[in-house]
Amino acid sequence: MREAAQRNNSLGRGVYPVEDAASAGVTERNPRHLRIVEDIVRDPTLEHVYFDISWDELAKYIVSTPEGVKYTARLLNRYPDRFLFGIDNVAPTSAESHFKVYELYSPLWKTLTPEASEKVRKGNYERLFDTARNRVRAWEEANLNGSSKECAHCPR
Repeated sequence: MREAAQRNNSLGRGVYPVEDAASAGVTERNPRHLRIVEDIVRDPTLEHVYFDISWDELAKYIVSTPEGVKYTARLLNRYPDRFLFGIDNVAPTSAESHFKVYELYSPLWKTLTPEASEKVRKGNYERLFDTARNRVRAWEEANLNGSSKECAHCPR
């Protein structure tokens, strides 16, 4: 996972599958997963890596045991700038299905410090995506020709 993070310079998800993952129970998941994630957020060469925790499958594993909530909260409280609840809920059919994942995290939200809770639930998403939007607009302004807004570097 570390090598992938070093090669990637974008916001993304790192899933480390196990054999027969679809049938693996919570207790069969890699017990070192949180340690791997912590190693990444501690590494100064990987400051560009952020973790989106909004995936429903991840939420199920985190809240499945009190220990899962405790260890995850400890990690998020220690590194609140590196995690966000984004939009990684695959093809939600309604707002309710997206909020279902948010509500599933209720035990975690209650365990976070107020600062970490604000950053993970809202602040980091706003900060990262607002910054990205501004950078894209600056790139467009610098690289697109005139009012037609055609990309100067794109094939025609």
